[in-house]
Amino acid sequence: ILLLTSALSPEAGDLVGEEVRGSAIVIEVDGPGHFLRPGGRVPSGSTLMKRRHLTLLGYNLVSIPFYEWNALNEAEREEYLRNHILRARETRAKIQDESHMNE
Repeated sequence: ILLLTSALSPEAGDLVGEEVRGSAIVIEVDGPGHFLRPGGRVPSGSTLMKRRHLTLLGYNLVSIPFYEWNALNEAEREEYLRNHILRARETRAKIQDESHMNE
């Protein structure tokens, strides 16, 4: 599992660090070895199991497949990460709100 802060601009790096520390968000970059065939787009069983374990441990996982990441330029990468992190944060907040409503 890799936290992508050093490859980003300082502003985006601050956003990633703050979001991860405050919301238990994990960013995982899925390289070719995470998929069934080289260049494939179907996650391997071990990748799916790791995702499930992280979710069961309470982490909100943001998976970034290599084929999406490699297709982006630097500016697009920052926007891509920002959007995925914000979506993960919103999802986590919704889950927490629902759990409080059920208490």
